[in-house]
Amino acid sequence: MVSLDQIRTLEAKVGRAVAYIGELKAENTLLQKNLAKYRKRIDELEILINEYKEDQNAIEEGIKNALLHLDTLEDAIVKPPAAVAPPAAAPVPREIDEVEKAPVKTVIETDTDDPPSAGEVKDELEIF
Repeated sequence: MVSLDQIRTLEAKVGRAVAYIGELKAENTLLQKNLAKYRKRIDELEILINEYKEDQNAIEEGIKNALLHLDTLEDAIVKPPAAVAPPAAAPVPREIDEVEKAPVKTVIETDTDDPPSAGEVKDELEIF
């Protein structure tokens, strides 16, 4: 037959099992909440990663375009276009004596506001 001690031992074991099951349920609930938080955070990080990839693609395209422009500029500098005429020869400067001998016409100022007459213009002054 079953003794009273065996029933009490069985009852204690069942009580511990029920308490342990309660702890496991509480832990499970906490883990489920954490899992929901982690999933939400994973979704946010995936969005950030996708934005980062898009930004990286845009940056890469910008760099490629800049390099293409630099290559074009470099080609233009290294190989001048054939349609451009060679630079013209520099003009030969006139002799200093020619400049010094050139007469300069000046207007003699008068105290009146009337414009000067033809007789007031003199050819006597020179530049140097």
